[in-house]
Order: sequence, then C-alpha cells, then structure tokens
Amino acid sequence: MVSEYIKKLLKDKARLKKWKRITLALSCVVVFCVVYALTLPAITLEGKTICGMEEHTHTEECYQDDKLICDKEEHQHTEDCYEKEEEQPVEDENEVLNEPEETVQQDTQITSQEEEKVSEDEPKMVEDQTTTEQTDYQLKDSDITSIEVNYKDANGHWQKVEVNNGEVNPSNTEIYLKVNFAEIKTEDLLNQHNCTLTYQIPDFLRDAKGMGNLYEGTKPIGTIVVENNVAKVTLEESYLQSLITAGNNQLKGYFYVQGQVNLSLIKDNGGKAVVTLGDKTVTLNYGPDCIEKFGGVTIKKEFKEVDKIKNYVAYTITVTAGKDGCKELYVIDQFTSNGNLVSYAGNITSNETTLSGTPNNQEPYEIVTGSTNHGNIYLADSADSTIKKPEAGQNNITNPCIVWNIQNMGANESRELTYYVKLKDDVNLRNQQITNTATLYSNGSQGVYDRGSGEANFTPTINYDGKFTKDVNGNIMRNNDGSYTIPFKLSIALNEDTSNYTIKNLQFRDFLRNIDNDLLQYVTFDHTSFKLYKNDKMVDPTKYNVKWSSETNNTDFKEWNEVTNPKSFKLSGNEGSPIDLSPGQSCYVTYNVIVKPEAFAKMHSDSIKVENRFVAHADNMDQNRDGGFEAYNSIPIIKTYEWNGKQVDQNATTEETSETINGDKFTYNGDKIVQDSTSKNSFTVPKGSYKYTVETNKTLNDFDAADVIMTDTLTSKYMKYVGYMKVEALQANTISSDLNKVTSDTYTSQPTYETVGTKWVKIDGKKTFSLKPSDLGWTKQNYAYRFTYYAKPEELGAFTETKVKNKFTLNGIVKKGNGEFTFNENDVSKETTLTIKGTLNMTAKKVSWYYSEPTKESGTWSKGELYWVVDVGGTQIAQGTTFRDLIKTDDKTTSSYLHDDSLVGIYKGTLPDGKSISDYKDLNDLTSNGGLTPIKDIFKTDFKGTAPNYNELLLTANEDIKLENGEKVYMIIKSEPAELPSPTNNRDTKTYKNSISIKDDDNYVSEQPAEKTLYTAPNILKELGQVFKYDGKTVTNLQIGADKTESGVADTSKIFADLLKKSRGVFVSWAFKVNYDGKLNGEYSVLEDIPEGMELSYIRVKWHGEDASNVKSKEISGIDSTTWTKVENDSKNDNKNSDEHTIYYVSKDNKQAMIQLGDFVAKEERDNNSVDVQVVCRVTDSNVLLGAKPKTFTNKVTLKKDGKDLDTATSPETIQLTDGNKNINKKQVEGEGKGQKIDFEINANQLGQTLPTNDGDKLKLVDELGENLQLDTNSIKVFRNNTELLTNCDTSYTNNTLVITIPNNVPIKITYTVTVNAKPNDPVKVSNTAYWKGYSKEGGETVVSTYSYQAGGGIEALSKVNFKLTKQDENHLSTVLPGAEFKIETLELDGNNEFVSTNEVNLITDASGTITQTLDFDKLYKITETKAPADYVRDSKPIYILDLKDRENDTSYLEKVETFVKDNKLYKRYKQQDFDIQVQNHKGEITVVKKFINDAAGKSTTPVSGTYRFRLYDNQNGEGTYLQEKSITYVAGETQEESVKFINLELNKPYYVFELDDDGKPIVDTSKEVTINKLQYTVEYKNEKGESTNAATNGQTVTVTNRSRTKILPSTGGYGSLLYRISGAMLVLASLIVLININKKNHLNDKSRNRRKQ
Repeated sequence: MVSEYIKKLLKDKARLKKWKRITLALSCVVVFCVVYALTLPAITLEGKTICGMEEHTHTEECYQDDKLICDKEEHQHTEDCYEKEEEQPVEDENEVLNEPEETVQQDTQITSQEEEKVSEDEPKMVEDQTTTEQTDYQLKDSDITSIEVNYKDANGHWQKVEVNNGEVNPSNTEIYLKVNFAEIKTEDLLNQHNCTLTYQIPDFLRDAKGMGNLYEGTKPIGTIVVENNVAKVTLEESYLQSLITAGNNQLKGYFYVQGQVNLSLIKDNGGKAVVTLGDKTVTLNYGPDCIEKFGGVTIKKEFKEVDKIKNYVAYTITVTAGKDGCKELYVIDQFTSNGNLVSYAGNITSNETTLSGTPNNQEPYEIVTGSTNHGNIYLADSADSTIKKPEAGQNNITNPCIVWNIQNMGANESRELTYYVKLKDDVNLRNQQITNTATLYSNGSQGVYDRGSGEANFTPTINYDGKFTKDVNGNIMRNNDGSYTIPFKLSIALNEDTSNYTIKNLQFRDFLRNIDNDLLQYVTFDHTSFKLYKNDKMVDPTKYNVKWSSETNNTDFKEWNEVTNPKSFKLSGNEGSPIDLSPGQSCYVTYNVIVKPEAFAKMHSDSIKVENRFVAHADNMDQNRDGGFEAYNSIPIIKTYEWNGKQVDQNATTEETSETINGDKFTYNGDKIVQDSTSKNSFTVPKGSYKYTVETNKTLNDFDAADVIMTDTLTSKYMKYVGYMKVEALQANTISSDLNKVTSDTYTSQPTYETVGTKWVKIDGKKTFSLKPSDLGWTKQNYAYRFTYYAKPEELGAFTETKVKNKFTLNGIVKKGNGEFTFNENDVSKETTLTIKGTLNMTAKKVSWYYSEPTKESGTWSKGELYWVVDVGGTQIAQGTTFRDLIKTDDKTTSSYLHDDSLVGIYKGTLPDGKSISDYKDLNDLTSNGGLTPIKDIFKTDFKGTAPNYNELLLTANEDIKLENGEKVYMIIKSEPAELPSPTNNRDTKTYKNSISIKDDDNYVSEQPAEKTLYTAPNILKELGQVFKYDGKTVTNLQIGADKTESGVADTSKIFADLLKKSRGVFVSWAFKVNYDGKLNGEYSVLEDIPEGMELSYIRVKWHGEDASNVKSKEISGIDSTTWTKVENDSKNDNKNSDEHTIYYVSKDNKQAMIQLGDFVAKEERDNNSVDVQVVCRVTDSNVLLGAKPKTFTNKVTLKKDGKDLDTATSPETIQLTDGNKNINKKQVEGEGKGQKIDFEINANQLGQTLPTNDGDKLKLVDELGENLQLDTNSIKVFRNNTELLTNCDTSYTNNTLVITIPNNVPIKITYTVTVNAKPNDPVKVSNTAYWKGYSKEGGETVVSTYSYQAGGGIEALSKVNFKLTKQDENHLSTVLPGAEFKIETLELDGNNEFVSTNEVNLITDASGTITQTLDFDKLYKITETKAPADYVRDSKPIYILDLKDRENDTSYLEKVETFVKDNKLYKRYKQQDFDIQVQNHKGEITVVKKFINDAAGKSTTPVSGTYRFRLYDNQNGEGTYLQEKSITYVAGETQEESVKFINLELNKPYYVFELDDDGKPIVDTSKEVTINKLQYTVEYKNEKGESTNAATNGQTVTVTNRSRTKILPSTGGYGSLLYRISGAMLVLASLIVLININKKNHLNDKSRNRRKQ
C-alpha cells in the first residue's frame, strides 16, 4: 500500500511540473502581445521628420579650452521639419466652472482648469500635431490627485486639510497649497512642453511664491516659480531624458505654493474662499468680518522728540493698511509705566474732535497718505479687558488715555498721528522710564478685534558729570578785625547732549556740618554776600530769595526762618520766577562765610575746618541726597595760629658757652616768680647741655594770654635745667590779608614776629617751672611768647641710655576784648622726647638664631620654634635691670607668640675661638660645646599678654652680674610663628620680628630689633613659567604662570623661541631659582628630572639677581661622557636683554639634565644673590595630546654640592588641552544649495608637531558618523599642510566609522561629504565625532546640529530603484574587491503578516568591485554574502535595504520592517532612485584581549594603567622579523577589558602572539617573571577554548593575562573543601540510585520478553 501511494505522489508531481511549463509559455505569449498592442499607438503618434538632420545643441562637452571640437551642426526641429497632418479639434482647456447664481451662499469658487472630455482609451495629453512650437503643460483636474491646504489655527499652529468638501477657520491669511499630480507623460513633457508644468493658482491667493527646488528623492531636479499667479514647475531636461532612456514614460509628484488670501475678493461672499478640485472643495471661512479681523494693517509707536526747554515729549503712531484696507479702526493710547509723570498736552478733551492735518504748537495732528479724510480724537478713562473702546464725553477722568478714531482705511493707506505729553513739574522724573502703548482695534459686526500694538519708551535724563561743584571762589581773606572771609561758589551745569529735560524750581541749599551751636556765633553766613548767576549773567536780586534755618539736615527743613545763628540756607526763585535749568545751561551762587578769631580759641585749635555741604534740590528731581538730588562737600581749613609750639635740639652742646643777660631778671623758687636782685649779667651753659625752645600764643596779635599759667616739666630723674631761661614777648607784623593756599584745602598766613621785650628767669637745678607772663610785667598785651632754656643730664654712669620727655602746657584764660576762653593744661600741650646715652658699660643686642620645624612631640609648638638670642655685653648687669623681650608686628611682618616655656635658658661665659651664637647649629650644639654657665635662676621672669599666647617677656636681674674678660650673657628665647609660609607658594616668605630693650626711668630704651625670615624654598624653588603652544612661528600662551607682565597678562617674550629649533607642539616652561634666601656660597649643581611624558627642549640661564651677575653656568669637570651629553646655547636673558651663554648636560636616555652654577656669594638678602634657570619641555604624553586627558607633570630638581644632595624642589602642573587647543577639531562647512549633502572638515595636528603614534608606528584618526548620515567614500580628501592633496592615506570604513591613517609632523586637513537620510523640510539632528584611535571621544570634537533642506516639491517617476553595491577592503577603502558573491532576496508580507522571500537573484562583484540591480520602491530586500573575495573573510551577517516612496508615512509597515530586521543593518532611503551602498570585507584577523590578575585569590582583575605591546610572529619561538606590532593602552580608572586586532592575515595560516617586556623582547617562557611597565608579572596565553597557547588562526582570540607575583596560600579552617566533599558524596549516591533503577528496569524487561516467548 505504501509503495503504491508513493508512486501516485511521484506521478502527481510530474503532472504538476508539466502544467507549470505550459503556464509559463502562455504567460510569455500574453506579455508579448500586450507590449506590442501598447506600442502601436505610440508609434502612430510619433511625428516623423523630413529634414534629414539630427537635432543638436552645443553643450560643455562640445568645447575644449574654449574651442569648439564638436563636428555636429546645431539644429532645432521646426514645423517645416515634420510631415503635415490634419489638425484635430481640441476643446478649450481654460473654461472656468462658475457656481449658478441661485446658490444660497455665494462662495467664491476658484477651480482648476476644466477637465477635457477625453475617453479613457485616448492619451491624456492631446497636442496639435501640426506644429512643433512647445507650450507649457497646464495641469487639469484629472492630472491633480489631491490638493492639501495648510493654514494656521487659532493657536498659531499649522494645520493641514485636503480638498474634500470640508470647512476650516484659519487665524491668518497666510496659507500654502500642496498640489499632488500624477500620470504626466514624460516624453511629451520633454518634447512638447518645455519641461514645464503650470498650475493656475486660485485668484484669492495673491503674492504667491514657490518654495524652493524640486527633488526626486534627495536629488534636485527642478525649480518652481510663480508668475502672474501661475505656478511654473520646470524640470531639468537631462533628468527627463534619463527617465525616457530608462523607460519611465510617466511621472507623478507634488509642489508647494505659498501666499496670502485676497480678502477683497471674498469680503462680499461672507468671507469665504473655496479651493475646488473636481467635485471636491475645501472652504476657508474667514467670516463676515474678514476685513476687520484679518485685513492687513500694522501699527508702529515711536518716541519722536522732546522739547528740552518746555518739557514736552512728542510721540507718533503710524497705522498702515495692507492691500485689503481695513474697517472701523481705532487706537487706544495709554501709559503703562510711570504715566503719573506726564499729562496729555494740547486741546484734547473728552469730546470727540476732528484732527488737523498740520502742526500747531502742541496740538495733535494727523498726516494721511492715500485719503483726504481725517480721524477724530478724544480723551477717556483707560480701557481694560472689559471695555474695548471707551466712549467719548466722559466726566471725572482719573486714568486718562486718548482714543484715535480712524474709521475706515483704504488699501495701502497710511496715517500718522503726532501728539504731545507734558512732563510734570512736581514729581521726580530722572531715570524713570515712561512706557507708552498704543493698541489698534477694528470694530466688526461680530466683535472687536485686536490688530496689534506698539510701544515707545522715553527716559528723562539729567547729566551734569563734572559740572556739579562747590569750592572756594578765589582766596580766603583776613579782615581788619581778625576775622576771615571764605568766598564759596556753588555751581551746576547740565550737559546739553546727555540731558533731555529742564530742571524745575532749582534750589541751592547749603549747611555747615560738624559745628557745635556754641561755635555758630563765630562761624556765620554773610547775609549780604549772596549773588545768583545764570549762564554767567547776574540775576536780578528781586527774582530770588534766601531763607535760613538752624537745622543742618535738609531733610528736616520744614520751615525757613530768620534765625540769629543759622546753620543752613536755601536760595530759590521767587513766585513767578522759579530757577529753571535746561540742558546746556549753567547756574551758580556765590556767598561768603565769616570766621571770627574767637573760633580758634573756642576750639583750642591752631586751625579751623569749615565743613560745608551744598545740596541741590528741584521739584522734578529725586531727593535721595540729603533732601536733594545731588550734594557736594567743601572743607577749607584756615591754619594761621600756633597756640603752643615746642622743639628740642637732638644734639647736645659740644663745648661750654656763656649767655649774656640783658634785661630784667627773675627767679623761679619752685612756687612762684620773684625778682632776681643779683648783679649777675651772664651764666654758663655747660658742655653736654640740650637747648629747648617754646613759642606760644602766636595768634597774630589777636589774643591776650598774659594771665595764662605756662608750665614746663622734665620727666627724667637724670635731667635738670641749667642757668636762666630767656622769655621774649613777640608781636606779629606784616600780616597779609590774603591767605596762602598750601594744599588743596589748607590756607595759611606767614607773618613775621619781632621781639618787643625780654625777661630772664633763673631755673637752674630745677626739673619744672611755672609762670604767667603777667608775673614778668607783661599785662593786657596780645603778645606771643618765646621761651629758650637749657637742660643737662646728670649721673651718666647710672644708665646706658634714657629717654627724657619734656611737656609744656597752658592753663588759664585767654582774652580778646570782652571775650574770655578757658584753656586747660591738656588742651594745647606739647611734648618732646630726647634720647640720652649714659656711660654705663652694658650693651644688649637681639639676633635671630634658627628655626626648628615641628615634630610629633612639639605639643603646643605646632608651627615650630623660632630661636632668638639676647646678647648682653659690657662690664656689669646691675641689680634691678629689666630687659623687655617684645614681639613686634607691622604690615611687613608676621606675628609670633611667646609661651610659658619660651625662656629656654640664660647663660654666662665666653664662647671659644671667638665664635658667635650663629656658629652653633642649635641649642644642643651650644650647650654641649659652648662652655657656658646657666644663670637662669638669677633672673625674675614675667610674661605679658593673654595666655597662652604672650607678646612680651620681662627679665629682671635679681643681683649684680659682673662681666669680666669678655664674658657675655646669652638669653635664649623661643617663639612660635602665628603663620608659616604657604607650602603651595614657592616664593612665599614670612618675616618675624622681635626686639630687646632695657627699662630705665620707667621708659624702655636702647631697643634692638631682630628679624627672622622663613622661606618655603630657601635654597632652590621651582615654579611654572607658562604653558604654551608653538607652531614654528608664534608662541601662544595656554596657561599663565610666573611669566607675566606688570598688568598680569601672559608674557610670551619670556620664551626664547630660537632654542625650540624645529620643534612644534605644546610646551611647559618651568624655572628654578637657586639661592632665594641668599645664604649659598660657592658652586652648586642642579639635577633636573624630566617628567615622564615629556622631552627636554632647552635649558637656559634666564635671570640674575642684583648681586649675582657673576654667577654663570659652568663646565663640569670629570663628568662621564658616556652617560652625559654636553649642550651649549646662546640667548638673551631677562636682565636688560643681555647675552647669556648656557652650558648644561643631558643624559643619554634623555630623562635627566644637569647644570653647574657658580660662584654664589652669601649675603643673606632675599632674591638678591639668586639665579633663575628656565627649563622648557615638550609634552609627548599620548593621553594629553590624543586623549585630551588631564595629567599632572611633576618637575623635580635636586640641588647638589660636592656630589651630595642638599635640597629638592618640585613643581607639579596639570595639563589638559581645552576645546580650542585640542589636536583635532571638526566643523560642518556652511554653504548653500547643497540640498541633502553636508560637507565636513577635520583639522588635525595644526601645530605640525610629532604626535605619539596610536597604532604601532602609525597615526590614525577616527570619525564616527551619526546613524542618519551616509558617507560618500569617494569624497574623502586629505591635505598635507592643509593645501597639498595626498593620495596615499589608508582609509577604512565600517559600521559608519571612518578610520584614516595620516602623516605625522604636519598639519592635516580632511574633507568629505555625507548624505543626510532625511526627507525634505524634515529637520533632523545630525552628529559627527572625530577623535584619535584608541582614545576617548572627549579627546576629539563632536559636531551636533539640526539640519533641514527646503523642497519646493518632489517628482516621483514611475521607475525602478537603481541599486549599486560596492565591495571594499575594510582597511583600505581605495581597494575594491571583485569576486564577492551575493544573494538578493525580495521580502514581502504574506497572509500571516510575516516577511517571506518571494524572489532571489545571485550576483558577483565585477572588476570594479560592484554589482548593480534594478529594484522596486517600497520593498524590503535582504542581501547576503554567500562567498567572500579571494583571501578575504566572508561577512555572513545579512544587510537589508528599503527605498520608501508611497509607504514613507506608513508607520505600521516601518514598524514591521524594523521588528523583522532587529539588530541587522538596515539601509533606509527616501525616494532615492540611485541607491548606493558600500560594504567591506577584511582579510584574516586575530584578536588579542588583555587581562590582569592582581591578587592571590584571582578576584582583583582591574586593569593596570600603562601601554602593553604585542607582536605577531609566524613561528612559535618569536624569532626573526615580526609581522605586526599592536598596543593596548589603559588609563587610570579604566575597568573595561581592551582588545586589539592583527589584520590582513592569511586565512588558514597559524600565527603566534607574544607580549613584549620592557626591553621590547617577546615573552616566550611563561614560567618566568618578567618586567612589564616596571612591574613584575608572569604572563599567561590562552585561546578561546581555555587552552594554554599563543597560537591562533584567522578569527581566533588570544587572551594575554598578566598575573602579579603574589602566591596563593593554602587556606586553614575554611569550609571550602568540606563543601566539595559533601557535593561529591551526593553525586556518588545519586549515581548508585540511578544504576539500581536501570538494573531493575532491565530485569523487568527480560521477564516480559520471556513471557512473550512462552
């Protein structure tokens, strides 16, 4: 049965095959017949020429070098060239269908041309066959498939509606139409219709225009223009010819037309415009108020001018109607900000009046263009949201506005209203912006419509910069009565150009400040002196007045009264004649202030300060400055008196002298003055005496001081008067009335005083005296007095130094006329201080010793210890002598503190070998080797200040301390710095000051200070000069350091570019300074460590301190020439640009440099004996240059002497290239007319530097294109030096990523073109990132933009897709690959809505590496590579292509496609007839993965930063020449594993991967530890199967693991092995159970078989 069934199936299958063959044959017959039948009409219609000539027009191909090379004759067929045929009648295509008059709503219907009545069998385009004259083809309704109307809705959003018997309500007259057409014959359009389609735009649409180019897909193929309201779509002839050649005989498309609705045409038809297509319509309903609501009208509000004198502001409102005019218009003008500052001017009332057409003062007027009728105007209360139009005739208007009633405006009519407002006189106007808004309305039958508004701003401004002053007007005069007249001038002037209104009712207010009421009787205004000037002309005094007040604060001026002693005045205009000040005008007031001499006595002062403040007030200005808008102080000082003047000669008399007494003699007996009756007429002034002089009551003969007690006192117990005191009565003469101005505000008098009487008073041996001039016989005289006397120190052996203070006082009543003024002894006292040296042999000096840095045991001395020494010499320290140790501070020093244990010790003795304290290293060295005896217990200590931080220490000797044979006492004191030099500022210093003084006679004398300066870097410091880039011509600063000008900007002249030679790139300039504190002596060498990632460019001596001009770089004798290379250079140093020759040495490995400097001379002056050396290094670090990563480079120098390290200094500097300075930048090239194409430009290595290679010995750049960008690989161009085109750069392109190998050491420019995968008018975001291969994208630049291109329309020929695939070498794009085999499958949705293959074709790439195929639009194709080119790896992953045309908006279909394709590559295009893609293959590849094991347990696998190198060999021993070298770089912080590929390998050949050690040798023996990146590792090689091997073939991966040298120790006390044992036991048990069950089952089966046998 089975065999028969099979035979039947085979028979049926054979029968089915026969039927298939028969059906196929019949199909071919049908196709042939149909094609033949369709071809006959076309043959019949074809016109036949009889001229015998070929139609030809010369093109560019016909010329070469402007010469015609074509052998054809130009000829265009005319009607004479064709056979004559009988004309066929054609119906008029321009007949317009009109609605019948009986229509209820008379809509304006504008139709397309009426369709001709042509049978379906006839062609659509029937032309006159008797003529060859071409005419544009007019689209008919039958050609137009649909019309889309785009309009704006009430929210201003564009909406789209098709012509389909609907109605919409636009909110704007701007619309655009999209006209879709189809089935236009291509050949007829080319040969008979000028390649042009026309469309009659509806009449209601005016000012129409086309919207750009026409495209087929993304290819521009035509233009659209509008002429006489006819849209003309013209296609390129070459494009139509290409369609015909391809057999595309029909086309369809669309175009856009934009314009404005002509309301004038629709206003009488209810405001409706109708677009008609056949029997379908769409109505644009603008409503019966279409003119009022939408009629084109604009309003503009402007500030016109201001009358600066009368304070009128003029505004204009301009209303302009469009082509439709507008109805029932009116404007409401109102102030929306600071309207209270103005009022409408002119005769504008609440009653509506007709405007005039001509200007008339400040009356409003209207200028009309295009009409003769004027509008009306009236005043009303301001409108609000509820009242659109205030009515005329209102009463009690509180918030005024004006209504300009325009009414109707004709087409293109314009009206301009000019009106004025008055700035108010009594409110502050200055800087108050006044905002005025005019709103235009139209009043229709359906409501009131807001048609726009305009705003104008005006800000009243007053400017008097530099022109508001108060000063002394001339000179201060002394009057005969001893009073002084101060002439003042108060001035204000307004700048004409920067002030724009008049100040109203200006007032000059002025008041005396800081003067007590008691003094006002002596400092008064001169009421009769006031004068007012305007524009330099005196104003009639009857026009203004002056009022007075006892107030000094003008804000409290409420009443101005006539007061006896006023403190202030106000000058203002009288009623009817206010003081107004306009821009460009000036005004000033002059007046006098009288100062009486009694004021000096009242104040007990030698001078009088008359502080006077001028305040300007105006009614229309602010009052923020003491009740006015501006204020100005004038403070003249009169200094003509000297109540008490005293001085002492600082030098004692050098010999004994005799003074003659030639007048009355008196004696001061300690209580009073008595007559001296002795006959003595001279006295002796001993050697060593000091002369004192006192002058008192030098008041220009104004005051009587005869009864004033005059006292003088010596404060020192070692000083006494000698002999007689000479007392002279003085009288002033030649007193000038004009005072002398000695400074900007001080005035003095310089009279001469002559002696009119002399008296002598014996004061010998006294320490004080006291007398009244009347005691000497001078009474009721306004004399000045001069006291001359001597004093001599005594007991010089009792002190080393003492200070003598001498004080002279006045106590009593000074008189002037009937006025009496009391002086107390301290009112005008004067004191002198005199320092006297004694003969006691004791000296004390203070010196700084050393600084001890803090340690863990420092305790309270957390900032270290400053050690000071008091060095006391002489013969004896007397009992009771007190030494004061005092912390000194000032602006240049830093404080330090004394603590309870600050007194380290007091020692007595003689230091051996003539040493001083500074010869000892520290306290321990001193106490161990100084041979001194502690005597601390002999002194009493007392700290002063606030514990625990004292500022003073008193040391008092409890007994006499004899100093014999050169002995000294050393007091060791330490203090703690309050602040240390900043460790981050190498040049920072802190200076601490301490002094010692000795107490004598309650004064501390003989103060000896000492200073200690601490340095952050005393011996050598390192600092950044600057970071810069250099392109071989120009030094450009990137980061500022110490190299800067006085203004703080970078100084690139500090770089000596000649020494950079041919080097280019990014550089860091450091400088190290040697001997900053000035203590070094002799020769020193400096070792420079070049930071990793840098190379040394040059070293030069840059600068010398003032005393270090002889310090030079020197040769180093005996240096190992096998290790060091000598370098010499010449440059200009920074010392007046003088010549400098520098010698230094560079190590052979270029990691160190050394320079010898000498000879230094120790002078201990900061930066005076120092030398600066500049070190310039070029950055070579790849992470900085290629990755733009930040990196800190630490430059270290070591100061050496005689081979020993003395000190070090470092300067870390972090370098990161910013966007503008990266070595790669990218931009989108701007341009027009590119359509769907965008040009990009990459600029790399513009400095032309040597960049680190990033792929073996090559430099590669990566450019990642966004998903919607398609690279034109043929457009890639690389330019050396940005101009020279290169043709040998390797390029690869895969996964939308371009990789280019570029030359090093030169600037490179790369250009290319991409196609944006986007529809016209569809904005898309495009992004593109260029960066260096192997480094992050942050090191490059990303270009992101929103791109769109405008299309005026599109043409869709009913044609196929011309698909082209080019096969390229993935790593060499210029290499195309023939012999690749592909299968192209057509995928369509089946009944289950799933994609299935319905057709396939197999193709092979030709010699040019391409395959071509004609495909369909809107179909998904799957392309699979079935065989790779020879020696290449097949790409088994399919790709998909889809060219959308009719389905571009079919989202459901697109979603199905994307779901089906999933992660595979989908090339999606829109209406691209030419669909080109490039796909790549690569040769054999082996991948290397780099891993790490950093701990014994194998859990730490974090990558270790560094560069790891690998080589590929063709032998397992790593011998001979390697084939390729690759590297993997990890930066700090990376966690992802990195890999690299060896490429271009033979497919079946075995290769061997080796990692390289630090010596560049392949690591063959994996059992041994090796050094990689200076770390110890063992290396493991494994393949994908986990096998320990480094052998691999194409497609395989070798994992290279670096294992640190830690060992895994056996665990103790763990549960790990127990778990394994339990697991194993359970597995054994389970196995036994399974075996038993199997055994049982087999046993049962045997029993069953035995039963069946039985």
